[in-house]
Amino acid sequence: MRIKSIIILTLLAAVIFAFGLWKFKKDSQGMRESAPIERNLTVFTYPSFMSDYGPGPKLKEEFEKNCHCRVRYLNAGDSVIMLQKLKIKSKLAADVVIGLDQFTQNMAASELEWLPLEMASDVKWREELRGIAKDVFIPYDWAPITFIYRKGELPELQSLEDLKNAKYISQLSLQDPRSSTPGLQFLYWLYAVYGSEGMFTYLKEIQPSIQSISPSWSASYGLFKQKQAGLTLSYLTSPLYHWREEGDRSYQAAAIKEGHPVQVEFMAVPKRCKECDLAKEFVRYLLEPPSQKIIADHNFMLPVIENVESDPLWKDLPELEILPANRWEEFLTMQDQLLQNWVQVSRGQ
Repeated sequence: MRIKSIIILTLLAAVIFAFGLWKFKKDSQGMRESAPIERNLTVFTYPSFMSDYGPGPKLKEEFEKNCHCRVRYLNAGDSVIMLQKLKIKSKLAADVVIGLDQFTQNMAASELEWLPLEMASDVKWREELRGIAKDVFIPYDWAPITFIYRKGELPELQSLEDLKNAKYISQLSLQDPRSSTPGLQFLYWLYAVYGSEGMFTYLKEIQPSIQSISPSWSASYGLFKQKQAGLTLSYLTSPLYHWREEGDRSYQAAAIKEGHPVQVEFMAVPKRCKECDLAKEFVRYLLEPPSQKIIADHNFMLPVIENVESDPLWKDLPELEILPANRWEEFLTMQDQLLQNWVQVSRGQ
């Protein structure tokens, strides 16, 4: 009887040991299969893109579901400041740079090294963007530049010449073209309409209308939102935020008869990236229709690819005449001198 009990206990112990060994192997295998590959993607971008209301958090959330990685945004300021940081801080590990435009991408191309991405030719770009996309700098959104105002506070702006009117004294919030890409777009706007000499005559004439010149779009638009300024330089699409998120339809975009410049925003991968393959995946991910819709809905800019579902409110934006893009390169050759002249005029010299 005692021998029989020992045998039973031995068999029971063997079964328990075998089950424990099987369970350990199964759990270990499951841990190996489910454990994420810890990769960190560092994305250099501007404040509104990575803010709680911007597209950054949602894009990060969706990308991390499949990449076995972590996306980390770094606030680099507007793209002019962004480039300065990338140049000065040579050890700065940025895998993706988001927020360049037509003008700063040329500066970036001449001053830093970038990886070719080889995806421009296999994307169904919107008609307005065909020919702009290159294999190094890839567009992800765009919008015409204009003035935003609140209906009922000021007369509707219809021409650049209207800013000479006394009704607009100390009303206009602008951005510094040395540090802000919308500010640089404003300088190009005046160059395209008035020429390299006439633009500064015009700038002198509208000085009484300028309430402030801020270092960034966010700071400038903030003054406008706080009603310290009656109108500001921004994007055709900016009123959509107020219409949808705040239910305030008083915010309007001005249709200027002289025509409007267009800002195209680009992304790129620095050659000194640490997670280069992952960076390329992220760039391609931002061109997928769901990502383009997130950008359109939260960055309040236009998508760069065809067939992206749009918010019904978009149809209420005015149709703007767009200035031809054939003077961009001409402007770039004169940019440094034009910026110096702008500083002198802004200081009243």
